[in-house]
Amino acid sequence: MYKYAVLYLLVIVGLFLKPDFLGSAGNIFLKILVLGGISYFLYEIWRAENPETEADPMPTDSHSPLSNTADAVASPKAFFDMDTIRLSQLLQEQTPYRSYLENQFGIIWDFILPLNGYLLLREPNGKVHVLHKRNKIRFSAAVDFSKSQVFRLIDAKDDFLVENQLAGAAGLLPFYAETEFTPAALFAFGTALPTKEKLYWIFDADSKDFFNEEDIGTLKRINRNSEQMLDNALQHFALLVRYAAEGAKFELAEKLNEALSITHCIEIFTAFMVDQFEASKLTIALKEADAERAVIQKAVGLDDPFKKGYAFALDEGLNGWVIMKNKPYLIDNIDKGEYFVPRFSQEERSNYKIRSFLSVPISFNGKGIGMVTIEDKTENKYNEKDKDRLIVYGSLLSKAIGRFQLITENTFGG
Repeated sequence: MYKYAVLYLLVIVGLFLKPDFLGSAGNIFLKILVLGGISYFLYEIWRAENPETEADPMPTDSHSPLSNTADAVASPKAFFDMDTIRLSQLLQEQTPYRSYLENQFGIIWDFILPLNGYLLLREPNGKVHVLHKRNKIRFSAAVDFSKSQVFRLIDAKDDFLVENQLAGAAGLLPFYAETEFTPAALFAFGTALPTKEKLYWIFDADSKDFFNEEDIGTLKRINRNSEQMLDNALQHFALLVRYAAEGAKFELAEKLNEALSITHCIEIFTAFMVDQFEASKLTIALKEADAERAVIQKAVGLDDPFKKGYAFALDEGLNGWVIMKNKPYLIDNIDKGEYFVPRFSQEERSNYKIRSFLSVPISFNGKGIGMVTIEDKTENKYNEKDKDRLIVYGSLLSKAIGRFQLITENTFGG
């Protein structure tokens, strides 16, 4: 428990402690020390909750020393929340991992010497991407790999799929439909990932009885190595993303702490939001004193009538309800219902093609005094994690605004 307390204190020190006598360079050095302390205690907490386990001893079967070792080492349990992390994102931003997979593919290729081979990535929504391929049979048209039934067979078998007397390949490998080639043997397996994605390694040959099932033991080890490496890489990437998010909050809090006015706070917050979220429009509004209406302080993006200075009643639209009820709203499509839902006023007749709506209140002393809203023309643009992030950022803005004497219980009709 003391580690959490120390971690909390380090965060407080990093956010608020800024001794004048240290100077600019001294304060930067202090922040580096604090960040190092936070990193250390995060690691200690992770290590305490994930004790290392020794691998089972490797079998020593004299006939096939590699055949039974695929399950010798259990996959490490994922500690970090990777709901928003994807292998596709990792491969895009961390290119050495793509090279690693291509090298693993090359090792397998040299070991079994197939005619064609494909490394495919299937997303949770069923979409399939080609990460790498070597094929002597050239396709004359665009290929839709997602229509192949081979994924279902590999998933059902949950092991290595070997078909040396392949018949009816059109259903398994439909991407050869417009060629004269007919595969006679198939070798395939999958690599499960903690991100709910899956890699599929698919190889074929033009002659029957081509693939040797005795090779499976070695290939299992290769697959297990790939699985463990990617598991560790994804956890590392998730940690980097988490640090980036914490760093963004620290940066926002620091800049807001240096703001000279409410207007300055809003300008700082707007610049931060533009960098953090993709949105068709960002709107920030504050409640008027002694009135049941709010005024837009900042509007960026979509060209609609609701610009800076526009006043709206709290009980007539989505944005007003956020302030009045002091609770966030996340809507995947505001045009989905039977009735038109206005964003600001009952006089509205159009949402200007806005679909996704996410808004959180700016609160003071437990009451809504304003709101931050991001909107997009794409449906389902934002999710619960986006809402949680925006709540945290909105809370920092609330605290920054609360520093100024202009904000009192009476100022906002308390």
